[in-house]
Amino acid sequence: MEELFDLVLEELYRMGIHDLPGGVVLTGGTTKLEGILQLARHVLRTRVRIHTPEYIGVREPMYSTAVGLIRYASMEDSYFGIAAESQTAAAHSEMDYPPAGKKKVAVQPKEKKTSFMSKTKKFFDGFFE
Repeated sequence: MEELFDLVLEELYRMGIHDLPGGVVLTGGTTKLEGILQLARHVLRTRVRIHTPEYIGVREPMYSTAVGLIRYASMEDSYFGIAAESQTAAAHSEMDYPPAGKKKVAVQPKEKKTSFMSKTKKFFDGFFE
């Protein structure tokens, strides 16, 4: 683990990052190792804390990568409108055809108008997570 922290420190220096005012946040299954926090503080020479996700049913650091990937994919889908398209495609494939003799009128779904504030909030929510 010490060697991994040394590699992280070298990579930060290579990138030109010499100071981390907020410190380092560790997460994942390795945070369960005894003494990992003290070792990270010693090698990285900065503040270090362990993050535990606080989602329903997920209260262990070892699940943070999976939860993060799911949340990221969900945000990407909602940002690009993929979820809305897949729902409408599923709705169209399950539609019953009208009986013969009755005409079916196509109904256009109403587009949701998003305000500037909601777009800005969505951007910053994804930016700071």
